[in-house]
Amino acid sequence: MEPELAPRIMSHPRKPGLRQAWLNRPVILAIPAGLFFALTSLNTLPARAADASVVQAAQTAAHAYDIPSQPLGQALAAYGKQTGIQITYDPALLAGKTSAPVTGSMSAQEALQKLLSQSGLSYRYAGRDTIVIQNAATSIMLGPVRVAGSELPSSAMIGNLPATLPGGQNARGGQLGIFGNRDVMDTPFNTTIYTEDFIEKRQIRTIRDALKDDPSVRAGFATGTAGVERIQIRGFNIDNQDMALGGIYGMLPFNGITSELAERVEVLRGPAALLNGMTPGGSVGGVVNIIPKRAHDKPITKIEADYTSNTQFGGHADLGRRFGKEKQLGVRLNGMIRSGSSPIDYNDMKTALVASGIDLRLHHVRFSTDFGYQVRDINGVLPYYDLATGIAVPDAGRVKRNFNLPWSYLNAQDFFGVFRSEVDLFRNFTAYGTVGVHDYQVKGAYYQQMIINDSQGNATASTPVGIAQHGRYLNAEVGVRGKIDSGPITQELAFSANRLDYMLGRQFANNNAVSPDKINIYSGLGTYYSGGNIAIPASAPIASTVTLESLAFADTISALDKRIQVTGGLRVQRVESSNYGSDHVGVKTSSYDQTAISPAVLR
Repeated sequence: MEPELAPRIMSHPRKPGLRQAWLNRPVILAIPAGLFFALTSLNTLPARAADASVVQAAQTAAHAYDIPSQPLGQALAAYGKQTGIQITYDPALLAGKTSAPVTGSMSAQEALQKLLSQSGLSYRYAGRDTIVIQNAATSIMLGPVRVAGSELPSSAMIGNLPATLPGGQNARGGQLGIFGNRDVMDTPFNTTIYTEDFIEKRQIRTIRDALKDDPSVRAGFATGTAGVERIQIRGFNIDNQDMALGGIYGMLPFNGITSELAERVEVLRGPAALLNGMTPGGSVGGVVNIIPKRAHDKPITKIEADYTSNTQFGGHADLGRRFGKEKQLGVRLNGMIRSGSSPIDYNDMKTALVASGIDLRLHHVRFSTDFGYQVRDINGVLPYYDLATGIAVPDAGRVKRNFNLPWSYLNAQDFFGVFRSEVDLFRNFTAYGTVGVHDYQVKGAYYQQMIINDSQGNATASTPVGIAQHGRYLNAEVGVRGKIDSGPITQELAFSANRLDYMLGRQFANNNAVSPDKINIYSGLGTYYSGGNIAIPASAPIASTVTLESLAFADTISALDKRIQVTGGLRVQRVESSNYGSDHVGVKTSSYDQTAISPAVLR
């Protein structure tokens, strides 16, 4: 047998119409055909193994060569004669080229590489015993390539982040509630997923700023006010409590959400009661979901200085590492601080965050935890502007500066933690459980409102507010999601049960005796209250409690490679709430308990 260098891969084209013809026959005819194929394969295994061993021996076996330097065409002819390999080439490629000398004992591959080493040419295999000489410029030499196949089923969420689109600033898929990860082209919802790269390249400070260029999103209260950083999706309000962290509500900081928390920011537009359940605040315009940061296979070390304005500076540290032989354990730590005057006169703000994300990925079980602590202090709190009856909107271009309210302040502290686990039950079916808790404290003194009384910009402040507020969210969810492939039809099934308990404690102090300020918004002149007598409550007794419970089931049936999809499902939602009087602490003044079904059919 002639020596051979590389195995030739044979493919036998399928006859046209063969599959269609078999489909028209009874299934019983496939049994003898399958037995025949199996027996034939077993009979050919020894021969194929023998061929492979001969080819491999020819590749690695050493032979003695003595081919002196000469015109390259003659050297290749001598090489082919000695090895029995057929050499094909374009004569124009070899014109004027000389071979390198090849002497000594070596393999056939080494001999050919040395022969061509001075010619600028390369080669490729056209078969087991045929080599084509080609210009080296037409071949690409790749560096080491690591090929890894994910062992995670499609139903997994932990460690299964969807790929990004070209450019890296948007992702091609995101979380779709109880269905888990879905490609944007495989969902009937309008979704956009912004990545960490998008946030960093635009130097975005808050999650709300990350959405300011989204055509369906509008900002509500300005940063520096006493309110949350509210947004609107398609005209419907969404506060921070109605934004999700990894798919569950109520976990994000109350007053404002810093961008350093996010690996991805996902926006889903439209009602999503079936997918995620009812939000604590009852928003219906859509869902904003924050995917927390995780350690990557490549180590992450970022230490950055932060410059927002001439008077506001800060810094950010971001560290990520994976440990273990197969990088099973991942740790991601984030810390940031930003402090100083804002671009608005007499408004000063400090924000600090410490957050961690830890995940453990075993063979069929995965865990992850997220913890965070955020502090935000605002001095010179901005009031909200309102218009007296019949007064036109004032000319913003004439406003010279913000007026000085040095006594006003707001302090907010948030602590939150989320624990997740996943277990692969069998192929493409995963059970999961999530528990999260968020506790926040707010204290402050400020004017809630400035009422503009005339076209000259004269305004009257409302009664000063002294407030103490305390909130606690506890959210838990369990579920199963999976996929069944049954030939031309694919089913994606999902079941979920969740419960969210929210307690709000709030107390306002009586400051009716304080004389309101009278200020002109154009000149900044007026009478300013010193603020020394504003009362602030020492504690925040319970004002209301809310419990949201739901069960959900959904099924997506798809065919023709997902060109046809129909999703149907329903969620049974129960809402329980109670209100308590501020004058008689602990006395229930009203309650609500209703159950509703939210069905959905999408195609």
